[in-house]
Amino acid sequence: MDGSRSSTNRLPSTSSTPGRSGTEDSGRSGALEHTLYTGSYSLCRVPGFDGSYVKVVFPSPNGSANVIMRPESASDGSFTVRSWGSRFGDPGFYFLVRAGRDEGWARYPRALKALKEDIRVYVDPRGQLCADHNPQIWGSTFLRLHYRMRRKGA
Repeated sequence: MDGSRSSTNRLPSTSSTPGRSGTEDSGRSGALEHTLYTGSYSLCRVPGFDGSYVKVVFPSPNGSANVIMRPESASDGSFTVRSWGSRFGDPGFYFLVRAGRDEGWARYPRALKALKEDIRVYVDPRGQLCADHNPQIWGSTFLRLHYRMRRKGA
């Protein structure tokens, strides 16, 4: 794939099925009518980059939105994934559209090259598992999400 001239590239189909494993369903009750979004999380390799990356797939009727995130660990024990890229093939946000049974199109939208995300997972001073999700556009944070996680029933 040569992404230097265009941010749209034709791809062969893949055998992975979004939503099969590692699925995050934001509908808290678990009932389908309450689902806001569904994402499939997995590990992947990115050509030209070392190590494993986190791949998040959000299915859509004729394809999917995909975010490739680079993992980083810090000396304080926290873990961050980042979707910072500047060209096709880099970690970042992609649209995949099916163009038939055996092929499809990948698009790294120019407007979304300015969209970057950090998700930092850490244990706070009280021992609570937390995550901070900070999306940015054109270098400015436009939303700050803070999650506190606990075991079900705790």
